[in-house]
Amino acid sequence: MDCLAFSNLTDAEWEAIRSLPEVEAVSCGRATFAVDNAIARYFVWDLLIPIVIAGEGVILTDYEDAPSTVFPAQGSGRMEFICDRDHTTEPESDGHFYGFDVSEALAIEAGVYLPTMPQELPPAEPIVYHRSPLASVFDRLPHTGPARISKLDRPDANAHAEISEAMQQFPDFTRVKDKVRGYCLNPEQSEQKWKGFFQAGYDIREEGHVEILTALICSALNGEFPIRDARATADGRVQFTVPVALPTTDGGLVPLLTSWLGGGGVPLSLATAYRAAGFDELSGTAAIPADLCETTNWDALFAYVSAETLNHASRLDGEGYPFFYSTLWIEHADKRSRAFATWVRKNRRGFSGVFSRVAFGGRVTFVRFPEEGNQVSAARAAAQANHAQVLFQLAGIRAHASLVGL
Repeated sequence: MDCLAFSNLTDAEWEAIRSLPEVEAVSCGRATFAVDNAIARYFVWDLLIPIVIAGEGVILTDYEDAPSTVFPAQGSGRMEFICDRDHTTEPESDGHFYGFDVSEALAIEAGVYLPTMPQELPPAEPIVYHRSPLASVFDRLPHTGPARISKLDRPDANAHAEISEAMQQFPDFTRVKDKVRGYCLNPEQSEQKWKGFFQAGYDIREEGHVEILTALICSALNGEFPIRDARATADGRVQFTVPVALPTTDGGLVPLLTSWLGGGGVPLSLATAYRAAGFDELSGTAAIPADLCETTNWDALFAYVSAETLNHASRLDGEGYPFFYSTLWIEHADKRSRAFATWVRKNRRGFSGVFSRVAFGGRVTFVRFPEEGNQVSAARAAAQANHAQVLFQLAGIRAHASLVGL
């Protein structure tokens, strides 16, 4: 787990701890984590059950005891801990490193010896944060300049760009799916781009191929990706191109060129996609273990996507007030999705109701996802929802991203 690293305690210090009569089996480590990283909180607080925690060499009995360098208002916190592995347990409630409702979970046992912490701990590996897809483009885009002449522009107007709200900064799955169905895989489309995709194994006649190809193309914009030919338009939008390494159905990779249009209050949409070559750098796509693509072990699928979603979103530069939750709409239209939705309604506390949505084919199950997540910024909630959507779609679950503000 990348949020956890063993400290450089000496062998003598380690043996001294192991020899304590109060502690029969111990685990020593250093945790470095983003303050809102739910995975780190869950792993260290709820599973290890710390009996001694020190921050910057100070034994902590409560959050307020921590020096400001341990838990800064923004950024990351670092602490050393000693845990009794014999007493690990599944959590009975959501735990947090901060807050006073769980302060009793931290107990300093009388007589426990805490060795002197090393003065110079090795620095933790820096977390490389990424931006939303549209924000990544805007970071490299002059906001004004010569108009790009296209059918979307007025030739006499200057180009400018306006960034959209959080959910519109990610690929709109429904719009991309329509483009994949009507353009990329459509044998009747005049440009005949379907031939390149057919050679890669994608066939519009095959069940699920439209959704899988859509999810793969959308996922290419999650995280870092190469941006080519990014330009503003006269109507406040941006156009840009992303080369993609598209997985084939037989396990290979082929180069794919995708072009996108977004900004100006319009959802990020796919303008074109086709087989092409000659790129120095290609964006990768999301993947999911093969056994989860056909599993009916919904517990395992739910847990996997939850962990991957939280890990992905923890690396997003999610500025903004934490007033949002990520949520999903799960379709009932096909047998596999309907079975998963039924399981969610019976077993998950994040279930919020069944509704009717014409855009998703009728009845849908609405669920907060991931359940372990806290309120986060709109940008991070959008990242969580969109990444979960992609992974579930790759597993054959027709889930759609959304977010709720409080």
